Amino acid sequence: MSRVVLLDENVNIRVKALLDGLNVHTVYDLGIDRLTNGELLDFARKKVHVFVTHDRGIPFQHNHRDQSLIIVVLATKSTELVYVSPLIPTLKTLIHESIPGSILILNQEGQVTNQS
Repeated sequence: MSRVVLLDENVNIRVKALLDGLNVHTVYDLGIDRLTNGELLDFARKKVHVFVTHDRGIPFQHNHRDQSLIIVVLATKSTELVYVSPLIPTLKTLIHESIPGSILILNQEGQVTNQS
């Protein structure tokens, strides 16, 4: 099964091209860039498998227990591609191998912390 990935509005849109071969959409592609975090996560739970964001507060703002959504937080210095692109191989692995309901923090050094 190919997982559907949604990139939050704070993720550099060029990341989509780096995730070649995956079924990736941005909030702009889907016209949902004006939704609040809660509305966006409700949408994501119904329509996608993996939600990628830079918002470090997401794991603490909403109840994600027993959810089917995988959330990956890119905890980088900046959203600039120079900081994010080295993490793409690890991000691809997380997209393919993570367990639904996981909340994962991917830091600048490529280390992953499970927040779920």
